[in-house]
Amino acid sequence: MTDQTDLSETIARKDDEQLPVPEHRLHGPGHFLGLYAAEHVAATEFVIGAAFMALGATIHDILIGLLIGNTLAVLSFWLITAPIAVKTRLSLYTYLEQNIGETFSRLYNGANVLIFVVISAAMITVSATALRALFGIPPQIMPYPTSPAFILIAASASVIAVLVAYCGFNVLSEFAPICAPWLMVMFTAGGMVLVPALNESLTGYTTLSGFVIVIVADWTTANSNLYRAGLAAQAVFPNTHRGKVTLMVGAVVVVGSCFPIIYRSFLPLVTCAGLLLVPIGGIVFAEQQLFPRIGMKTYWYKLSGPRQNVPALVTWGISLIFGFGLNIVNLFPFYYLFVPTWVVSILCDTMLAKRAGAGGSWPEAETRLAEFGTAVAVHHTGLAAREVLEPIHDTRPLSKLIKVVWIVIGLMVPAVLAWRVLFNSPDLYAYFVKRELFYELTIWCTVIYFTFAWWGGSVPNPCATRRVLPKCLPNRAVLPVRAAAS
Repeated sequence: MTDQTDLSETIARKDDEQLPVPEHRLHGPGHFLGLYAAEHVAATEFVIGAAFMALGATIHDILIGLLIGNTLAVLSFWLITAPIAVKTRLSLYTYLEQNIGETFSRLYNGANVLIFVVISAAMITVSATALRALFGIPPQIMPYPTSPAFILIAASASVIAVLVAYCGFNVLSEFAPICAPWLMVMFTAGGMVLVPALNESLTGYTTLSGFVIVIVADWTTANSNLYRAGLAAQAVFPNTHRGKVTLMVGAVVVVGSCFPIIYRSFLPLVTCAGLLLVPIGGIVFAEQQLFPRIGMKTYWYKLSGPRQNVPALVTWGISLIFGFGLNIVNLFPFYYLFVPTWVVSILCDTMLAKRAGAGGSWPEAETRLAEFGTAVAVHHTGLAAREVLEPIHDTRPLSKLIKVVWIVIGLMVPAVLAWRVLFNSPDLYAYFVKRELFYELTIWCTVIYFTFAWWGGSVPNPCATRRVLPKCLPNRAVLPVRAAAS
């Protein structure tokens, strides 16, 4: 009984991010689409299609390429990533820390911290650069900042992003769906407006609306990567609260976003980082999907008790030598190297883990692991009893009116204006007139959209009910988590 009590107390002291996500906190497709769109719609996509066309690609080429690429991305997420994520309900950083080994986890998560810090800082620098042009601040052509005003803009944007990431997944998942619909509409509308004047837009002509799209797109991408950096840093320092390490990482991002050299080095770093991290996916896939099918234990490392997962470390090293070796001999383009590297990592980890005894039996360790899982389930049951479980569908007239305003004025009006620019401009003069009208009105539509969309999500609902936690229980469990209505 004492051991069970100690186990329960240990679980209760852990941060939420260090435990599997409780069933009652699972969000619906609306949160997923919002987070995914807000992160992966970035400023680069705003001009990449137009750039492809300028370089000779046809619309047919672009659409077919997008169809194939996105189909492969969805299939890999659906068939490979999602089953493992749903099964474990852990972040990758916590999974590695708990199941792959301390040294391996710290190396991998340390690399992740660096990568996500650079991505976050680069995205914020791009947003600050857009704001720089609006305020007439001189271009930052040196590797370091040369304008105090630019430093102020970059640092201010960074601080806001850090605070959103510090507040955790719930705030992030509520903020992202607000930005996602606007980003999707504006990217579509921006393309419709720019197509008739592609050459002009590529020579540097832009508008206030374009600046806002760049700022929001890159800022929402930075938010998600900052939150990831905090999770990875917590895995490196597991005894430190996620919020605290997020602030520490955020301080580095605030400083880094002020240096233009960060985003200028962004592409080479991300390209190398992709290959650096690919073997980890292969190792996790092998242990979760392949091992049980060939008589090996998924959590053999945790069951067997060694401090370091030597097969995983060796697999990572072999895979990196293989992948970067192929790049050195230049057999095929760098961006295809992840496929053979991923396959090699699966084969290596399977063979090395089998030799290390992954097919063995550890009855006592398996019992302890099962007891831990049971204790976590009991802990989650207690949380579910104290938290709001049912989504609240707000049907009040004021809420409906707010929603109508941001949908009609914030989304539909810009879409209609963009349609008129593209399809109702019989000559160049009419095109310029309608384009200027689109620019003048869309910026105000944007202000109205974010004002009313945020207001609609913040209006208190007097019909909502919450279960009150007794005062004798720990404070960290007092805050209820609002279930998401999707």
